[in-house]
Amino acid sequence: MFESPRRHREQGLKAAKPNTLDLVDYIFLVACLILGFYLRFSFLRQTNAVIDADEAIVGLMAKHIAAGFPVPIFYYGQAYMGSLEAILVAGVFYIFGPSSLGLKLVPLLFSMIFILCVYFLGRYLFDRTAGRFAALFAAVPPHGLLVWSTKARGGFIEVVVLGTICLILGLKILKYYKFNIRSFSLLGLILGLAWWVNNQSIYYCFALGLTLGLYALIRLGLLRSLTLLTVTLSSFLLGGAAFWYANLSWRPKFQSFFIFEHSNPSDLVKNIHGFFAQGLPMILGARRFWNTTAVFPYAEVIAYSCFTVIMIVAVSLAVLRREHRGGIILLLVFTCSIPLIFATSQFGWLSQEPRYLLPLYSSYFPLIGLSLSFLRSRTEELGAIAEAAVYILFSALLSLHLASLYHGEITPGEPFIFKGERVAKDQSQLYDWLEQNNYRHIKTNYWIGYRTAFETNEAITFSRYKGPQSLRIPDYERDIRRREYAPLVLVPTQANLLSKGLSDQGFRFRTTPVGSYVVIDQISPISGEQKLVPLQAEELATTHNQEERALLVDGKEDQRWGTKHVQEPGMRIDVNFSKPRIISGLNLDLGAWKHDYPRELVIYGISPDGSSCKLIDTRGNTALHYALEEERTLEFYFPKLSVKGLSISQEGQTPQMDWSLAELKVFEPENDK
Repeated sequence: MFESPRRHREQGLKAAKPNTLDLVDYIFLVACLILGFYLRFSFLRQTNAVIDADEAIVGLMAKHIAAGFPVPIFYYGQAYMGSLEAILVAGVFYIFGPSSLGLKLVPLLFSMIFILCVYFLGRYLFDRTAGRFAALFAAVPPHGLLVWSTKARGGFIEVVVLGTICLILGLKILKYYKFNIRSFSLLGLILGLAWWVNNQSIYYCFALGLTLGLYALIRLGLLRSLTLLTVTLSSFLLGGAAFWYANLSWRPKFQSFFIFEHSNPSDLVKNIHGFFAQGLPMILGARRFWNTTAVFPYAEVIAYSCFTVIMIVAVSLAVLRREHRGGIILLLVFTCSIPLIFATSQFGWLSQEPRYLLPLYSSYFPLIGLSLSFLRSRTEELGAIAEAAVYILFSALLSLHLASLYHGEITPGEPFIFKGERVAKDQSQLYDWLEQNNYRHIKTNYWIGYRTAFETNEAITFSRYKGPQSLRIPDYERDIRRREYAPLVLVPTQANLLSKGLSDQGFRFRTTPVGSYVVIDQISPISGEQKLVPLQAEELATTHNQEERALLVDGKEDQRWGTKHVQEPGMRIDVNFSKPRIISGLNLDLGAWKHDYPRELVIYGISPDGSSCKLIDTRGNTALHYALEEERTLEFYFPKLSVKGLSISQEGQTPQMDWSLAELKVFEPENDK
């Protein structure tokens, strides 16, 4: 694979550099850029440049930066994915003002740069024809790359561009024997920047480090190799200075590195199978992202056949052509290492939406160009066979790309909310309704909420309701308890279920269809205004941990009473009032221990005559369970009732969690005499 150092003196390795761009190259590249821009901008027009919540986060970051707020180091709410994309979008917003289209212009621009990058990578890899083929297929890409060419999701297309530039630098080092401090300093600097931008830079770091490291050891020896390694690492740290500053200054340190945790070893085989059965066909264009079916019959067979031919040609040339060997080996190492790194990472399960495989395009297009150019150059020797191979391979690949773009619906669906129902493509009706009703804060799903905040220029903020629970902007949820009766924005199936659950909890409310959503607002207890019934520890009795029962009524929500035993049927809290009382509700405050919620709950009121009346029973009540899950407080209201006590019984079972409460609160009607 590698030649001896004696045969690789610097003078001998300085191959003739390719000619500068000629008029044909300029015309071809301009045509590819126009074609690529047309396809991507047409896609934006079809989708009305609609964004999802993750893109809205980048937009909100950019809006804050443009307004003069401190520049965040990472994507809001996480310790990875640097803010480069948001910083660049902030420049667009500063000039043109915030908009969804302005948000998408930055990844669109980078996707144009990517077309140029793969041209030069293909050209340095083999020849100008290879570069042209590579640029053409990057301009007319499979569905996945088209979609992610316009998604501002935290540096996904940007890291592909930066990584491709690094592959070009690595290829030039190998081809022109640029094993010098200047080349390795520049390479380390850009790799460091890519490391901060997006964790997918690890693919490029691994392939370049392994290939260049082995070549340097064989050609230069240990001492000079260590010198270049030191230079590269120093530049790498400088390029990723923001990443290292954050990880050294935060507490705990090195928070970003949790992203590199490996997957469960038992999942490795499943992840590898998912890569080849789902992820790679999507990358090659045989399937669309988020889709389980091929774009046309036997598309996956055609895709794998083409990919196999491309890899065979590349391996053959690596063995036979010394002048191209280093670059081809670099791209082969890069291509083959991606599935291994992907499958062993914690993201290896994301095969049906393989955004963590986008770097494969950095090598895939140049290898296509390499194969087509080589076969084309052999037509004089092999005649019709080579010529037919070129036409078949070219036609098959282009057909896959075009079919993935235009066979059926090209636009991906919006994120799912509940039971197959999605975010609306247009939320303007919701914004109009909220403005008409003077609402400035709502409770809703992550995917609806952050998009709402961006598209209304933060005139409307939100608190997260149900999953996902990723918290990006904590200020939206400050003093959330004052907003606990904020309007709920739900999809219809979700609203139907929750309406029943709220009714069973004892709430009255208004339900209003608004566009694709249903808004539930004016939520209040059926028994009207409430006031707190003072409770004393002496009035309480518990089946477990009786000695700490005072924590249930100490008024301190940062302390809890717990059973100190896993949940099992029959656990009980009894309230024995010192005298009969008129009550109308109760509140079980879980505090910070939401995971210790009671799996099944039955509550009885004990009448003055000693008889019992069942007030609440969650057993088998799907709607009530849905209304209560993930809530910090479990609230129940009922018509006023005269009791001398309450029995709160936990009837569920879990092998891990105990039953905890921060505070137990009982209410009586505000105006009761």
